[in-house]
Amino acid sequence: MDPSSCVYEYIENGESDTVQVLQCITDMTHKSNSYFSDANTVLFLVYAASIVFLMQSGFAMVCSGSVRQKNVQNTMLKNLLDVCGSSLAFYFLGYGFAYGGDENGKPTFIGNSNFLLLDMSDDNSGTQYAHWLFEFAFAATSGESFVSLHVSHSTI
Repeated sequence: MDPSSCVYEYIENGESDTVQVLQCITDMTHKSNSYFSDANTVLFLVYAASIVFLMQSGFAMVCSGSVRQKNVQNTMLKNLLDVCGSSLAFYFLGYGFAYGGDENGKPTFIGNSNFLLLDMSDDNSGTQYAHWLFEFAFAATSGESFVSLHVSHSTI
């Protein structure tokens, strides 16, 4: 029974059972709070992922500033390809290995599910996909940027 319809039924029928009406209002409040909580979580994770992913441009600028002018295009292309490669690796293997470990209620050492995001189809609120995006941004940033920054500094 939909919680919002029960309040209207009590009002239309003229029933004066205050406890049932209050229980109905409490159920409606919990339902709306969980919806807004999920929406806030998704909003925060997507915002934070975009901020973390924007660090890529900063790393690209630092790398291009530490090489000669003739090598700037090569450095930018290397950064772009590193991001593409690390994103594909995280999509195919990384997320499943990091967050897919659960057998019979017991956590495993390394994940055995969620590869290619196949086991996340029961996510109606989008929080699991937002969590994947957030973790992807960190994996792409840390996976290539720190290494490529070190390589560009050591090859001056």
